[in-house]
Amino acid sequence: MSTKFEEATSLAPERGTRQRRARHNSADLDAAKSFMQLADLMQVRLNEVSNAHDMTPQQGHLLLLAEGLAMGAVAERMGCDPSNVTGLADRLQERGLVERHRSSSDRRVSELTRTPAGERLLLAMETELFADLPIYQGLTGRERAELQRILGKVAASHNLAPL
Repeated sequence: MSTKFEEATSLAPERGTRQRRARHNSADLDAAKSFMQLADLMQVRLNEVSNAHDMTPQQGHLLLLAEGLAMGAVAERMGCDPSNVTGLADRLQERGLVERHRSSSDRRVSELTRTPAGERLLLAMETELFADLPIYQGLTGRERAELQRILGKVAASHNLAPL
């Protein structure tokens, strides 16, 4: 006999099975798992490209994001503490790749922008990072356009702008 908690959390055994699976649409779950695996592939690619340019993956990610975003917003996008972004920005600034500017709308806020050297490096990195993306392998041109449209829509629904 199962408890109400077990039933509510889908842990109660079901007749003829060891445990009930979580109550998710299996197609949604499969899509989420596939998306996570593709994100992992992109992270490996970012690691390789960043390392090839004598940067950590976090510095490479920051360089991608450093286009007038407030440091707090960058930290949020990167999923880290703002103090981590400060350290990363310090190292990129020492290399002459980014600059900090005070926000024109709020002088307490620092924004990051790429320098001309940062722009040149970013162009080289993007060429390497986004060439022959694994996410597009096996797709027709039409499917690729549809995927781009859908991903753009999902990103926009989360207030994410293209990098």
